[in-house]
Formats: sequence, C-alpha cells, structure tokens
Amino acid sequence: WPGHRFAEPAVEGRPQRQRSGRGDARRGRSGARAGPQELHRALGRAAGWLGDAWAGALVDLGIGGVAVHHGPLLRTAWSGTVCFAGVAPGEVLVHGRKAVGISQRRTRAGARFQCAALLRWDPAPLLGILALDDARRSEGHAELADAAVGLGPVPARSLVDALMSRLER
Repeated sequence: WPGHRFAEPAVEGRPQRQRSGRGDARRGRSGARAGPQELHRALGRAAGWLGDAWAGALVDLGIGGVAVHHGPLLRTAWSGTVCFAGVAPGEVLVHGRKAVGISQRRTRAGARFQCAALLRWDPAPLLGILALDDARRSEGHAELADAAVGLGPVPARSLVDALMSRLER
C-alpha cells in the first residue's frame, strides 16, 4: 500500500493521514510524522521476526548458508512479474538465493503474514505460461535460474514442524 493515497475522514484520537512535502504521512496520537521512508522501515521490521524464525528453522534442519534479508527491498528487472526474483525485508536466502518469500497485508485490525518456502526452483513452468516472446522467455531462463533455490530434499512437513517449533519458543 505504500504510494497509494487514502481518503479517510478525520476522527479525533485516531491516527490521521496527511499530505506532506515528502508524500503521504501518518500522524499518530503523539503528533509525530512518519514519512514514506519510516513506513517502509517499519514494514520491513514487521517481517524480520518471521524471517528470523524461518532462518532458525532451516538451520535446525541442517541447512547451511542461511541469511535473513534485513535491508531495503531489492528489485530486479523480473521482480514485478516473478516474486522470487526480488528480495524483500525478512525474506530468507540460502547461499544468496531466495528460499522463503514473505508477504504481508496490513489493516487497522492487524497484519497477516503469508510465506512461501520453495521445495524446488525451476522458472521454466512459470515462464511458459507468461505472455512473453521467445527472446524474453530465453532471457528469463538465464536471469532467473539462480534467483531462488529449493529446500528439497527436506520434506514439506519437516519445514512446517521446524517453523512451528521456532514460533512456539
């Protein structure tokens, strides 16, 4: 939702969106402004704890080279089309390749985090269904082959159990 403009009624005692010279801002009860940069950092921190839990679960399963991305969103030429082509805050890399993707949906009621842990990675089936010409599809194969990595041969049930164990700590 960053970058979208919201039209909300002003309600006393509740945070209000305001226009500032830096883009949309949120003014909380304290009166402090949070500009787009601060909002992006806060969203990144929100996914970081979940990425840390995933990383711990992968290490518990004996997977090496695990790291959580705590930096800003890293976009590529393909990340607007193929989510595993970019890296967002909180997402988990194995030897520099994305293995766990995390998305979030935030509302006034709370936040929902959705995760995808790859068991295997082959961009060919996805590229095969996208409306691409042959040259662009060939580029995709070359550029996406090393973007992500599957966690197999670890069984999916083991991944879920290890993650749940980490979340219950």
